[in-house]
Amino acid sequence: MKLINDLKLGDKVFVINKSDCTFDIAEVVELLDNIIKLQCYLNNYTFYLWKYQESKHDTPYKIIFTDENEAVEEFKFILSYN
Repeated sequence: MKLINDLKLGDKVFVINKSDCTFDIAEVVELLDNIIKLQCYLNNYTFYLWKYQESKHDTPYKIIFTDENEAVEEFKFILSYN
């Protein structure tokens, strides 16, 4: 499992948007000193993420995963309660 801190240009992350309960895939489009710029595929949303020593980052609005299987399982779990 890759850590967020180890992401490289072109790597994919998996995003669960909590507000509208959707699943998206984002690609690393720019690497800065401590920040990663990500571009989502489906909703064309760009956002920045600090480099963390974790493979899953949970915020009030979204959950970001580096592992696809973990993201899909979490999304299924969320859907089962909504």
